[in-house]
Amino acid sequence: AVTVSGGNPVLEIQVGNQVRQAQFLWGSGGNYLVFGYRLQPGEFDNDGIVLLSIMLNDATIRDLAGNDASLSFTAPNTSGILVDAVAPTIVQITPPANGHYVTGQVLDILVKFSEPINVGTTSTAKPYIRLRIGSVIRNAVFVSKPNATTLRFRYVIQASDHDSNGIEILSPIARPAGTRIRDLVGNDAIVTFAPPSTTGVLVN
Repeated sequence: AVTVSGGNPVLEIQVGNQVRQAQFLWGSGGNYLVFGYRLQPGEFDNDGIVLLSIMLNDATIRDLAGNDASLSFTAPNTSGILVDAVAPTIVQITPPANGHYVTGQVLDILVKFSEPINVGTTSTAKPYIRLRIGSVIRNAVFVSKPNATTLRFRYVIQASDHDSNGIEILSPIARPAGTRIRDLVGNDAIVTFAPPSTTGVLVN
């Protein structure tokens, strides 16, 4: 059993090509000391983190008789502890083709992400993209995944819709309560984007 006193001991770990510090949390007086590190957005390690060394930072770690603990250790195998805190981003928006659209025709918008993604919906809600058609806001609703990285959003033209100078696609993608867009390990996607030019997408 060891006692920690003074200072702020840390366990240095390597995450990807960065050295991070896991802070001492608890365990003074027992045989096990617990250190913790909270992952930060953007961190990535696909071959396993590495435990490097314990730094005292003016602290002492001693047994009950007052002997300083030896801080050297043989690092355990952590090749299976992988890190992916990289959020998917939108890399391409493909708008509807230029042309005149009439009642009953569809406006399809394809959204491509930087990595494979999953979409969660509910029985009453799906992610959607807002469109400005004339002076009215309409919703292009998620309908399918053409491939692992791409989502299709669709709006069906209504009889009252009219826009003679081109619709507008509005950022970001809306995610109603209970819906989600995430990568395969659970990172929420960043759903803002630069709207493409749609001055040639006319509605009457």
